Parts: sequence; structure tokens; C-alpha cells
Amino acid sequence: MKIDVEGAELSVLRGARMLLASHHPRLVIEIDDPTDGGLAWKRDAVIQELTDHGYEVETLPPSYAGSGWRVEHLLAVLPRPRPRVGGGQPSGRSVDHGV
Repeated sequence: MKIDVEGAELSVLRGARMLLASHHPRLVIEIDDPTDGGLAWKRDAVIQELTDHGYEVETLPPSYAGSGWRVEHLLAVLPRPRPRVGGGQPSGRSVDHGV
């Protein structure tokens, strides 16, 4: 699911809490701001919201380098349990980064 909502990322994520909890979609989120400080605040808040839901988040390579506008893209995925080893408990979690 791609989220590109010009500053309303937290509102969208908070409104999608039931969807995130029940369907665990992979997310690509674009965050932008004219200032470095604004971008950092938005990114940190979005990452916190996602990690609160159990997602792992990574920053994707820059798309608009040199444009003068601060833009970052995040990939958020819910780790999948690894296959059981010897019939016991799952051996840990792995992340599927396929989008």
C-alpha cells in the first residue's frame, strides 16, 4: 500500500489501525517537508507509529536528490515467523521485503 498524502501520514496510519492489525499490508510511505527538521520530525513520528504496530521500517534510496525539497521514502513490513525447526517454536522472525 502506498501512502503519499502531503503531510497527513500520521492521520492516515492512525485511521488505518484496524487494517494494519488485521491485514498487515506492506507499506511504502513518502514523507516530505521543506526543512530538514520538519522531515526528521515527520519521519520519526511515522516510524514510531509503525513500530508500535510491530512493523520493521527502512529508508529507501533517495528519489529526488538535488531537487531542493526534502523527500524520503520508507518501506514498512511486518516480520514473518520463520519455519519451525524440529517441530518446536518458530526459530525467530525474518523480514520479507517484497513489495
